[in-house]
Amino acid sequence: MNPQGLVAVRGRSPDGAACVAWLRDGQTQVLAAQDDRHRGFEGLPVVNGLGQVAFHAALADGRQAALVHT
Repeated sequence: MNPQGLVAVRGRSPDGAACVAWLRDGQTQVLAAQDDRHRGFEGLPVVNGLGQVAFHAALADGRQAALVHT
């Protein structure tokens, strides 16, 4: 959780796909979900004071990536 109350989590999207989401003011927003590009997510997402969320993704082509949602 950052100082503004933003929380980043790994979970499931409304359609059941693995995802990374943030929770703010009682609302959930999916930032990235398992799809044609993302095979899955590992570790815990991290949110900073600017509201940027960093997370680790396994890509569909077999590569690994550290991604940042701004």
